[in-house]
Amino acid sequence: MNKQNIKKITLAISIAATMTSTAQSQQNNPFFATLSGGYFFDAEAPYAVLDLGKQISDDSFLSLQIFHSDNSVNDFAPVVVDETYTGFGVSFKKYQQIGDNGGLYYSAGGGIAFIDLDASLGSDRINESTEALYLTTTIGVQQKISENLIGHIGVRALWLDSFSEDRTFGGTTYRVRGPKHSINFGLEIGMTYKF
Repeated sequence: MNKQNIKKITLAISIAATMTSTAQSQQNNPFFATLSGGYFFDAEAPYAVLDLGKQISDDSFLSLQIFHSDNSVNDFAPVVVDETYTGFGVSFKKYQQIGDNGGLYYSAGGGIAFIDLDASLGSDRINESTEALYLTTTIGVQQKISENLIGHIGVRALWLDSFSEDRTFGGTTYRVRGPKHSINFGLEIGMTYKF
């Protein structure tokens, strides 16, 4: 075996070792964080979603999810109601690669939303808290920006179980119901960082 062949074999082993090391590194670090922000058109409310999770297969992801939305509702005039939703749940996401760096995704999740109702009539003010179940789903496109960073844009649907609270202001009892729309649709953009 001459020196040239030995150099070729050494180079091939070196490349194979590097590729194996890179693959193992990516496989051993399947964790990610996704931050998304959007706007629910029906509720006329902004929202934010944080997913912290793990890649469980080549195209499947499981995460813990936190979402937050703040909505001012004037449908109960003369009572003004501010509704703040903070949800905690889980989400499952599937990804279909199209091309080298992009693809389609969809997800489904659910959990419990903690709702803070701040109702006011003139100088009278009442603050109450309640809980409701929520379900959410998304569909969209994503694009790899760098080795660790992925951008996405999509549509989210959020279903929030209905609730009602009876509150008395100045001798009159008002029934405050929520949410205004049981299913809200929003457009969102966001970024994923893969650790």
